[in-house]
Order: sequence, then C-alpha cells, then structure tokens
Amino acid sequence: MGDLSALSRLVGEGQLERVGRGIYRAATRQVTEHHGLLLASVAVPAGVVCLLSALSFHSVGTQVPQEVWIAVDRRAARPGGRAVRVYNLAKTLADAFKYRNKIGTDVAVEALRQSLAERRVSPAEIDRYSRICRVERVMRPYLEALAG
Repeated sequence: MGDLSALSRLVGEGQLERVGRGIYRAATRQVTEHHGLLLASVAVPAGVVCLLSALSFHSVGTQVPQEVWIAVDRRAARPGGRAVRVYNLAKTLADAFKYRNKIGTDVAVEALRQSLAERRVSPAEIDRYSRICRVERVMRPYLEALAG
C-alpha cells in the first residue's frame, strides 16, 4: 500500500504522469515519436514490433501507421516487462512482402527501394530473410530490378 500512496503523491505533486494502467513516466520527460511503441511493448512484452510500425521505426517509406503492429507468438506468455523489440530492417522488408496483401505491394516495394537506395541493407541480407520468410520467389524480381 505504501508504493501506491507514494505514486499517488508523486502524481499529485506533478513529478509523475500516469500514461496507462500501472504505467507512469517522469512528468519532465519529453514524449518521443516512438512513445506508442514503448507503451505497446510494455503491454505485450513477448511481441516484436513489425510491418508498418517497424518500417516507420527504421524511417523507411511514407506510411504512418495508425496503430502499432506487433508480432506475437501464439504460445507467448501474457503481458509484463519493458523491453522494446523491433525486427531488423531486412526482416521487416521480407515481412512486408510476405504480408503484402495486408499492407499493400506498393508499400513493400517502396520500402525495399528506399532501403536499397540508402544502403541501409544489403541484397545479401534481404536475400537471407526472404528465404527465412519464404518470399524469395516474390522478392527476387524486385530485388534484381532495384539492386541491379
């Protein structure tokens, strides 16, 4: 009960701000552009930020997701914890092609084009993850056209 009253006191004094159930932050801290990712990661610690949210995190493409996209294993434990996990860019690109019917092929191609142009990933990295995600045949023509 002491911890609860201490939190209430700090909120009352303006030192802490409640941002969600059981989640507080220092009132003087600036909210970053990735604040939503942090809150989602707190709520779903076994999840990994993916697809449009991961592309946005990596500053790839022009899409601004309205919600946080998180991949969660069906067998994952229920929420708790604080680490923010985001798939690397090559995995995110492979996922974008794997789930192109959900996010749009144009989004996936745009992300691939930008990532290659900015040399943020190598064709070898993309090839590796395209095999892992089983989209090698789908991605190969785009990769050859853009990297060639």
